[in-house]
Amino acid sequence: MSKTEIQNLELREKLGLAVKTVKQNYSSSVKGKFKIGKVLYETKPSDNSSDEEKKAYSAIFKELPFGETVGDKFIRIYNTDYLRKLSESPSVVNLPEGYNTLYSLTDKDIADYKPVRDFLVEGFTKGSFVLGKDTKGNDIKFSASEVSTSRVTEISDFVKEIKKSVDPFDVSIVTIKVKSSVYNENVGKVYDLEVLLNQLKDLVSDKIEGSEIKVSETNINKIRKSATEFETKRITEKVRKNTTKPTLIDVSKAA
Repeated sequence: MSKTEIQNLELREKLGLAVKTVKQNYSSSVKGKFKIGKVLYETKPSDNSSDEEKKAYSAIFKELPFGETVGDKFIRIYNTDYLRKLSESPSVVNLPEGYNTLYSLTDKDIADYKPVRDFLVEGFTKGSFVLGKDTKGNDIKFSASEVSTSRVTEISDFVKEIKKSVDPFDVSIVTIKVKSSVYNENVGKVYDLEVLLNQLKDLVSDKIEGSEIKVSETNINKIRKSATEFETKRITEKVRKNTTKPTLIDVSKAA
């Protein structure tokens, strides 16, 4: 048997085992979803694999109860560390069984953001979540078994809002000062200053994590008011100077 024939045989056996594993676990518990993701991850060809291998892998989905796109979801679920660790612990009983809900928990805004990730791990470990209190002061609580795709979004938004309110910026490392005399007499310069400060705000928030630039609207308004009053006064005086005073004619001398 040639080397190519041996490789083809090994590939067929590998793909056959993947199909068997997926079918055995498709309708099973949460652990089964991770077994599916694991076997598909280990079976899926790399980008450097041959076209034949890629085609052979894609072909197995004709035998499976879902397509390759859903297969990629199972792979991502398996490759999300915090979910896989939960699936290997006793708290696996609290994880949602639906693959779409599990997939929503792999979102980068969740998996890569520690506060949300930790909140989810704690909730799934305990078996319930508390999202603040209602207007009567009662806990807004639901069990882990009730977690759906929409609930995942609700949990993520709740934690981010809490984090924003309890974790304010606490260190000032840059101070921007301007000479008011430079701007007090020029509305155009005040406008240019505002544009530059807004650009700086966007740049800092985009490039420097956990930072913010606050512009004092009160001081900007003071400078703008002063510049506007100066411009108004200057224009008024200019108009007054350019106004021609009427010449009075002595009628008696003219006669």
